[in-house]
Order: sequence, then C-alpha cells, then structure tokens
Amino acid sequence: MNRKKIGAALVALSFPVIALSMSVGSANAATVEATVTAMDACAWQAAGFPEAITLGSASKYVGKDLEMTSEVPDTITLGLSASTNPLTASAGTSIECTFYNDVASAQVDVAMTGTSVNAYYDLNGTETQDAALSFTVEAGSPFTITTDSSCDVAFELSPRTVLTGDKASSLISIASSNLSNEYAQGTAPRCAIDSSYSLTIPAIAGVPAAPGADYTFSGGSVSFVFDSTRDSELP
Repeated sequence: MNRKKIGAALVALSFPVIALSMSVGSANAATVEATVTAMDACAWQAAGFPEAITLGSASKYVGKDLEMTSEVPDTITLGLSASTNPLTASAGTSIECTFYNDVASAQVDVAMTGTSVNAYYDLNGTETQDAALSFTVEAGSPFTITTDSSCDVAFELSPRTVLTGDKASSLISIASSNLSNEYAQGTAPRCAIDSSYSLTIPAIAGVPAAPGADYTFSGGSVSFVFDSTRDSELP
C-alpha cells in the first residue's frame, strides 16, 4: 500500500485594515435671549392732611366749658399703588404692583405737638391777649379727632382719638400680615377717612377782659406722621 503523507498547510488569511475617517465640524454656540417686564413696585402713600384746622361754635361763651368744632371734615387717605405714579394710591384707579416679597405695613399717627392756646380780642384795632381765657390742651380740655369711614376690615382705625400732648396715637394702620405680595390694577387697598376735630375752651372763675367782644383763639399744633415699614426693616 502506498502511503502518502498529507501535510497540513497553514493558510494565513489577511484582513485589510479599514480606516474610518470621521470629520468633526466646528461648534456652534446658541445665545439664549429672553425679555420680561418687571412689574412696578408697590408703595404706600398718604394724602389729605390739613394745613390748618379751623374751629368754631354757634354758642356764645358764658364761662362754662364750650366745645369748638370743625365745620367741614378733612378726608385723609392711606392707599397703595405703583411707586412710579404715587397719585394713583389716593385717587383714581391704582396701578398693578408687587412688593417683591418684602411686604410693607403702613400707618398714620397723630400727636399734639403744641399745647398752648392763646385767646385774643380786638381792642380798637389792636389784638390783645386775654390771659384769663388762654389755656393749655390737657385732660380737661383735650383736642379730639373723630373719624368716619367704610374702609376694608384689613385697616385698623381709631374712631375717636383724644390728644392731650403726652403721646402720639395711631389714626389708621394696616399690618403687612393683611397684605398680598402682588396686586392687579384697581385692587390695591385704600382707605379714606373723614376726620372732624373739636377742642374745649375750659370754664373760668371771673370775667373775661373784654366781655361781649369776639375772641380769636390761636396756638396749639397737631402733627400727622405717615410711616411705611418693610418686613426686612423690622428688628
């Protein structure tokens, strides 16, 4: 038997190298832009404070206590609106506004800052002081402010304020806890109060220097103080 040697031949397989070429383009940076309008800031305003207070009485003075009153009330307004147009806080339609999360309270205080009231009568064209009828504003003869309003319950009002010169009193106020951060047009709080005033001439023991004459009383001063405080400003 003929035997053939069969040799095993190794076949080397050659795989071509495939080179992939990737092209990277240049980067594009997109700029983001946006437009938004910042709402006007809310600000409190107060208006209607009297420059002078005129009192009188239809009755004649006879030596007993005599109350003098104002004939026409003053309208004091405490209101809120945009700070860019403060007049709209007390008249017309309020402008939309926001407190920017720093809500502000507001109040109007009143105090008797001058308590000496001097009585004068006319003597031949000359005004002369009568010490007997001159007096000091005090507990027995206080200066009184009476208010009338239909304001929202968020406002705290004093319907009757009695001043004797010793301390200030709150006439109208609103706490930040009763307020919102934002108000639409025409919705911001506003309170208008009609204020009337009275002062009592005290009784005297004796006869005035000029009985039968017209007397003028002057002196005494009342200060109205408006204050607005943001929550961030509180201690």
